[in-house]
Amino acid sequence: MKMENSSSKRWLSKTNLPVKIVTGPGLTDMDNAEIHLFVRSHGPASDDPEVMEAQLSQLMGGCDIYGCGVPQYAVLVAGD
Repeated sequence: MKMENSSSKRWLSKTNLPVKIVTGPGLTDMDNAEIHLFVRSHGPASDDPEVMEAQLSQLMGGCDIYGCGVPQYAVLVAGD
C-alpha cells in the first residue's frame, strides 16, 4: 500500500501495518532542524520465514525471541 502526502512518501507492507502512522508537514525549517537516526538490531536472522519477515519489516519484529537493541544512534543538529 502506498501512502503519500505533499511532503513525504511512505511505502507500507499490506500485511504488516504499524499500529500508528505518524505524518506531518515534513521538514519545514531545515536551518533549525534536529534529526535523530538509529540502527536497530533484531538479533540473528531467523530460520522461520514468518519471524524473518517480521525482523525485516517491523520495529519490534523478532524482539520477543532474540531481543532487540539500538547499537548505533546519531543526533544531527543544524549548524553542527
